[in-house]
Amino acid sequence: MPALDLTTRAHAWALLWGEQPEITQQWLALAHMLQQTGHAGELAAPLSLLVDHFGLPAENFLTQMALTANDTQSDVVVHPVKEGRLLNAVSLSLDSLALLTRELVLTVENSVLDNVDLLDIPVAPDSHPHPLWRAKLGWMLAHYRQQVQPDVLVICNALASRSQNVHCRPSLTGVG
Repeated sequence: MPALDLTTRAHAWALLWGEQPEITQQWLALAHMLQQTGHAGELAAPLSLLVDHFGLPAENFLTQMALTANDTQSDVVVHPVKEGRLLNAVSLSLDSLALLTRELVLTVENSVLDNVDLLDIPVAPDSHPHPLWRAKLGWMLAHYRQQVQPDVLVICNALASRSQNVHCRPSLTGVG
């Protein structure tokens, strides 16, 4: 399949998800984005994706609000990183970048918690319009459980009542 162009490849892969056109289009958009970045495993993105100009948390990237929002058409300029060097800047769709982001690495000077990783994996909303988002969020929990093998798992979930906890419980099956 590497010899095929992306559109032909997308139609071939579509057989795996029942030829659902919205998933095929999403796959094709993500494949184009990966091609645009040279398949870089790491991207340097602006801090403004995480905090606004007042230093407050931004709510337009990788937040629960962003996961449930309709498609936003904004773009962000990032630099692919290869062998520790920044490559030429590319402009990417914010939605596609969020979907392809596996983790954010934030370095802290003089950290007292040297061997502690903090993971924030949101629970997929029940009615998310994009099936790939739901699949990604489920995959992330399983991936970190297998790759990082955490010693301790602390679950923080702000809820108005205990009955709302039912929604995240199925995603934690097998954790432990």
